[in-house]
Amino acid sequence: MASFVLTNAFVLVNAVDLSTYVKSVKVNYKADTPENTAMSVSSKTRLPGLKEWDIDVELNQDYALTKVDATLFPLVGAAAFPVEVRPDGGARSATNPAYTGNALLASYEPVSGKVGDVALAPIKLTGTAVLTRAVV
Repeated sequence: MASFVLTNAFVLVNAVDLSTYVKSVKVNYKADTPENTAMSVSSKTRLPGLKEWDIDVELNQDYALTKVDATLFPLVGAAAFPVEVRPDGGARSATNPAYTGNALLASYEPVSGKVGDVALAPIKLTGTAVLTRAVV
């Protein structure tokens, strides 16, 4: 896939498709790099460490039954649940990978915005285990 404009991202939270409310989404994936430098070397050395991930999503708020607030509010402080993000709402493929894992809802702003703005619902999902990249 060549460069493209992100216009149809897919976001699934606890089996609820919230894609039509997504204003922005960002999957953050990183690994620790603990230093293991010892005497008599001239540069720091590092080892590959533990991986971690989180997902930032900004949603347009909707308080109707089964919509944004009804889906997210009960997840704050609850057990981990499945999440999935894809660059496009189409099927998983080599050019549309799915990033999946179990996460906790680390933060949720049920009321967010200023006068005259669209009501927003920013969330942070924090991974509790491995983040998987799937193409099928």
